[in-house]
Amino acid sequence: MDGILACTEEIAAQIEATFAQMGRGLGRGHVLFDELNAGLASLSQELSGDSIAGASSVLRDVAARLARLLEVLRSEGDLLGTIGASAEDSASILKLLVKHIKMVLVIAQNARIEAASLGSGQDGFLNFTQEAVALAKAVEGSIEACSVNQTRLAEAVATALRRQRDFETRYRDRFRSVGADLVSAHAALQSRRTNAVRLAASAGAGTRKITEAVGSAIVSLQAGDSTRQRLEHVGRALRIADGLDHGLAPAGSHETGDGATIAGLIRGLQSEQLTSAASDLDSDLGDIDRSLSNLLSGATEVVGHGRALAGTDDGTSGSFLTGVKQALAEASSLIKACDDSRRSVDNALSVVDDMLGNFRSAVQNLSDAVTDIILVGMNAGLKARQVGIRGRAFVVIANELRATADKLTGGAAMLKPILDAVERAASELARVNGDSASGLVTELEPRILSAIRGIESESDQIGAVMTRLIQSGGEFDGLISEAKALLGALRKKSAWLPEVARSFTPPAGARPGLAYDDQVQAGNVFDGLYAQYTMASERGVHLGFLQRVGLAAPSVGAPAPQQGEIDEALFF
Repeated sequence: MDGILACTEEIAAQIEATFAQMGRGLGRGHVLFDELNAGLASLSQELSGDSIAGASSVLRDVAARLARLLEVLRSEGDLLGTIGASAEDSASILKLLVKHIKMVLVIAQNARIEAASLGSGQDGFLNFTQEAVALAKAVEGSIEACSVNQTRLAEAVATALRRQRDFETRYRDRFRSVGADLVSAHAALQSRRTNAVRLAASAGAGTRKITEAVGSAIVSLQAGDSTRQRLEHVGRALRIADGLDHGLAPAGSHETGDGATIAGLIRGLQSEQLTSAASDLDSDLGDIDRSLSNLLSGATEVVGHGRALAGTDDGTSGSFLTGVKQALAEASSLIKACDDSRRSVDNALSVVDDMLGNFRSAVQNLSDAVTDIILVGMNAGLKARQVGIRGRAFVVIANELRATADKLTGGAAMLKPILDAVERAASELARVNGDSASGLVTELEPRILSAIRGIESESDQIGAVMTRLIQSGGEFDGLISEAKALLGALRKKSAWLPEVARSFTPPAGARPGLAYDDQVQAGNVFDGLYAQYTMASERGVHLGFLQRVGLAAPSVGAPAPQQGEIDEALFF
């Protein structure tokens, strides 16, 4: 019997120590869970803040402008190609004009030779040749200047086109991939911000859920602690039975009556009480275990929400904002590369402006010179007719000069639409290049840098929140794991209770008989046991046992349980 008593006392003491420790752990766990929810709410607030909203806007704008910038670069390439082709066409016409100018000089030289053969009266014809040569030389200088500008333009356009092609070859795929990354990052950021708002709204429901789980665990702990009291009651009753076996009356009584029989009845009752207590404890421990699992699941869910909001999509460590920052930095490097490409276009446009001005001036000079050459030729032809047969050669020369002048006029006319095409292409190129500079590129770089700084700041804050969230989650996990370990040890220990109960269960069918006086004495003993009960389950087992063995119902009532004392003992 001493071994049985020691076993029940040991289990009762372990229940008390375990539940007290678990109660303190649950209290701390509840505080930690509040911290977890506060961390999640803080994380949601960070993701819903102005900095992240600004970064999201920049992501969208940069993605759109990069796509537009790629189109602009293609347009610039096409326009540069048009200007380059026109420059080549102008080169051919300039060569033709130079040829015609040289023909004018040849004609003028022939006129000088003919004038020298005239002898007297040659001065007028010599003046004619000198004037024609001067006009041709002036036009030749303008055409040569145009040729220089045409060569510069061809070189500048070729350089710009080469850089454009190099740029497209090197960066076209990067433009597309970075643009896609930015679009994806914008969508992910918007999704996370939406989830942040949703999770912030559901954080209260999560807190209530965990509070209910904590409350359920506490109720189960209180119910489990009642088993400790039942074990104490069983121990007291077994001591009374042991005393009766040795002829000792229980406290408050002076008679033992048929002590051995009454002791046997007491042990039978305690066997049933112990069996019932073991069953109830196992059920309570199961409830506690499920409550702890719910708590652990809730905490894991909160930390998981935090990781989903702030972590990377592949589940690796770090913040998803790192990827956003990298995409923006990549966009920034592309914009710098665009600046280099745009400068080559600016240089080509500068040459175009010089070329157009010189060309139009040369064309105007050519037109004026052609008019003067025609007039000079006409005057020379008239004078040649006046001198008769000696002036026939000059008439032929004047006609050749007139025909060459007409060719110069035709060449100048061919040059004009080419210059118009170059001017239109250059004007469109300047507009496109200006739009890309002011609307697509210039504003982006400071906005990207500002967004990156905001992301770095938010990333640090979110990282700190996540660190606290994970630390609190880890501590919570540790508390619950410790509580589960304590619970497992207690379940293992309490598994002996049914075996202990069977060790003093009366043989089946045994119905000890008692004389009337002994029944009275037994009733007094059982009334004393009944009076100590604080749980309805104890009273139910007691009353059922009395009915089965034929003893009268208790003549005393049971005291009400001291719930406040139970709570205080367990959790404060």
